[in-house]
Amino acid sequence: MVVLFLDKNFFNLDSDVVLICVYISPENSAYYNGREQDTMSVLQDVLIEIRTEYGFVDIILAGDFNSRTGDLEDYVENDSLRYIQDIEIYDPDIFNIRRYNLDKEINNYGRQLIDLLKAYGIHLLNGRFPGEREGNYTCFANRGKSAVDYIAISTPLFQYIADFSVLNFDESDHFPIKCKINIKTSNKAQNIECDIDNYTCL
Repeated sequence: MVVLFLDKNFFNLDSDVVLICVYISPENSAYYNGREQDTMSVLQDVLIEIRTEYGFVDIILAGDFNSRTGDLEDYVENDSLRYIQDIEIYDPDIFNIRRYNLDKEINNYGRQLIDLLKAYGIHLLNGRFPGEREGNYTCFANRGKSAVDYIAISTPLFQYIADFSVLNFDESDHFPIKCKINIKTSNKAQNIECDIDNYTCL
């Protein structure tokens, strides 16, 4: 995993942002032989460490999660503290944008990822924007097609997302995914496009 800290002052944002580039090895991979932790647990530890070190910063997760999430929602419906008083350590997440996904399969990592996203108020971009409204497949391999490559962001960052799309097939068995972010640097608005498959920003 690669972790980058983005200063809110440089990007004129309300909060600092931590970008985490992720590769999670498939379930039951030989990579885990002799290891005490799987990479999904490592991601959880990284998020705990970030929250401990920096407090409530916004998060961007991007990469190959090998997690099939099917139709599982990555938010708590009607999240509210209306009937509970004197709780100061929980901040309700008012997010409720439905997500679409052509891949209806769910694996263990998919369930774990969704639980992790709910716990941190982070949501998948896949299947939520006009450029990718259907929730397209991101991987075509010998075992079939799946959606396992994602970009996920904290709720407050959704206001800056102009578009998200899964691009055409390239040499890899994974399709590139692209996110367009509108941010204001200095005094002018600027589009930043991130191509996650090629790890470039324009």
